Amino acid sequence: MELKVEYLGEDQEYPGSKLWKVEAIHVTTTRNKRKYTESELREGGRSLSFRPLNINHDQRQQLPFPENATMFMEYDSASKSVKGKFRVTDMRINQMIENHRINQVSIEQLPTKGETCNEVSCEQHGVAFIGMALLESDILPGDKNADIMRESYRVESLIAELIVSDGQRMCKECTDSVKCHKCTHLKEAEDCVEACLRAKKTVGKKIDDQAIAICMSECGKSNKEETWRIFKKYEFWKE
Repeated sequence: MELKVEYLGEDQEYPGSKLWKVEAIHVTTTRNKRKYTESELREGGRSLSFRPLNINHDQRQQLPFPENATMFMEYDSASKSVKGKFRVTDMRINQMIENHRINQVSIEQLPTKGETCNEVSCEQHGVAFIGMALLESDILPGDKNADIMRESYRVESLIAELIVSDGQRMCKECTDSVKCHKCTHLKEAEDCVEACLRAKKTVGKKIDDQAIAICMSECGKSNKEETWRIFKKYEFWKE
């Protein structure tokens, strides 16, 4: 299993922040020989919610809390990981993530019920998460397969490919906001939201209420009436 991080947009409560989706720890035995079982991650996964962030497990590089923190986290059976999102308000750190200078994350936890060790590994009992580190590219994570997958950039490029501009219409009296019945488009998407949803579907993302809400936010759609219209229009896309 590989760890995945995906850009989700801005947290409106903290202007200028960025939200990142993450699979923080999988059922695995880490590089430092700590074994995490499915039962332990299932039971303790939510304890990773609303925890502080730091850089490279260095407490001198603790990011200000709570503006920088994990959000709601829980165990996901499909990916066999503790999954959720985290928020970063520091522009420099967000740029490091975007530029691949921060490539991976690493959890911090306490085995509150001890551990059972042998020559191969130490199985963790009573896992309680206390924080998460963002790792620079020269720091190895405990989970050796914990590569960051920046799927959002693929989505953004697909939006650009799918969206219909005025110049790409066969019927020039139609625009992105006004569609006429006889207009033949050279590309598939009618608007930004549709392009965003098609892009997510192309890269294998689940289309649900959250995905629709994210696309609406990315496309600047906030009107309640417009919101309801878009939800109804894309209801058939949901899986």
